[in-house]
Amino acid sequence: MCVWVAHLDRSTLVVAGRRSMASQAAAPTTKLYINGEFIESQTDTYYDVINPATQEVMTRVPQATPQELEAAARSAQSAFREWKKTSILSRQRKMLDLQYLIRENLDQLAASIVTEQGKVFSDAQGDVMRGL
Repeated sequence: MCVWVAHLDRSTLVVAGRRSMASQAAAPTTKLYINGEFIESQTDTYYDVINPATQEVMTRVPQATPQELEAAARSAQSAFREWKKTSILSRQRKMLDLQYLIRENLDQLAASIVTEQGKVFSDAQGDVMRGL
């Protein structure tokens, strides 16, 4: 089962459909990012991310297992214990660095939004800037 989402005049249309096993097998899977590393999920449930312009399956996103969610939560708790010891100035510097990277990669981020959501490029750029 896959879900297509299209934006029509500020409303959302969701259409569900089935993909053939051949198209699912050909698409790459998105890895989970847990504890600073990318890992393959152990799940058997994936969701297709479809380019609305071509109906091509761009990637398959895993529904994380309960164990993977628990590992991610433990990792986040551990990271927070260190982050809360970080000075305000260091935190601010990291956030400004992140803002710089987003601005520096604006076109790549916007292109990803175009591919995944079917928006026009200028609107996708606006989404990135509004996110800042």
